Amino acid sequence: MPVYALARFAQAAQPEAGAGELTTNSDIVRLVTDASPLAKVVLLILLIFSAASWGIILYKFWTFRRAERQTATFLGVFRKSSKFSEVQAVCPGLTESPLVGLFQSGYAELNAQLRASQPEPQKPSPVAGRPTLKSLDAVDRALLRAATVEMTKLESRLPFLATTASVTPFIGLFVPCGGS
Repeated sequence: MPVYALARFAQAAQPEAGAGELTTNSDIVRLVTDASPLAKVVLLILLIFSAASWGIILYKFWTFRRAERQTATFLGVFRKSSKFSEVQAVCPGLTESPLVGLFQSGYAELNAQLRASQPEPQKPSPVAGRPTLKSLDAVDRALLRAATVEMTKLESRLPFLATTASVTPFIGLFVPCGGS
């Protein structure tokens, strides 16, 4: 029986059909127009924060989608290629993928080490040796630096959203209670 009583109460509390939507909209407009100047300033500030936040949210959504598509393309090329130079040739067209930045950093470090390990041209070597890496730690550091750069790019503008989410409820407290 309590559910039936609750349903009857909810039905009785509803305004007549058709009048509720118009009344709600006009009540909101009336509340804003009748608000004090301080309340209007606070509402304007909250509206600006809201618009900026939605702009950042949509921008980040678009950026992450593009990064996801380009990363999938990069991984396909990377897995099919037998040479790093083939992968490097594709990288300029996939700048939004964070993996491209990692790959280019590692590729540059590997090339620098391999060029440094080649013998000088004036001293011909009787045995052409295979190039070797001098420091795997240097490659690791280059990849860590590139990962930090890529994470910073992906996380850009997110601190604004965090700050806005933290601060705007307190800005709303500036509105005085009860009338103008």
